[in-house]
Amino acid sequence: MRYANTTRNGFTLIELLVVISIIALLIAILLPALGAAREMSEQAKCLAHQRGMGQALTMYANDDENDHYPGAGMMGHDRWYVELESYIFLDEYYHCPSDQSELWVDGSRQTSYGINGYITHNHPPYNGMRFDDMFSPSATILVAELNERLTKDH
Repeated sequence: MRYANTTRNGFTLIELLVVISIIALLIAILLPALGAAREMSEQAKCLAHQRGMGQALTMYANDDENDHYPGAGMMGHDRWYVELESYIFLDEYYHCPSDQSELWVDGSRQTSYGINGYITHNHPPYNGMRFDDMFSPSATILVAELNERLTKDH
C-alpha cells in the first residue's frame, strides 16, 4: 500500500492564531513604554527650550549697554519674551509640547515659560537686574515652566 505524499505548504489555523495572539501581546506590552518615551522626549524638548531661553537672556544682557536683563514688561514696555525675538527665531519655542493648558485656547497665555521674578523689576525704571549684580549666575534659574493655570509670565 502506498501512502500519499503529505507535505504541508502553509500554517494551520491554530498556528496562525497563536502567532497573532503573541504579536498582540507584545504590542500591548510595548504601547505604554512608547507613550512614556514620547512624554520623555517632550520633556527633553521643553528643557532644551528653557536652556535656549536662558542663553538668549544672557546674550540680551551682554548686548544691553548696561548689562541688564529684560524688565518685567510693566507700563507699556514689551514683555520679556518679546524682547528675545532677535535671539529666538521660532514661535514654537515659546510653547512646551506637554503644556496642554486651556489658556492657550482663549489666547491669555503666550508662553509656557516664566522668567525668574527676582531678575525683573516691577518698578521704575523697569530694567532687569544687571548681569554683574547676580550673586551666582551659573546656579540661578532664569526660566522655568509655568503652572498650567497661570497666565503671569514671571
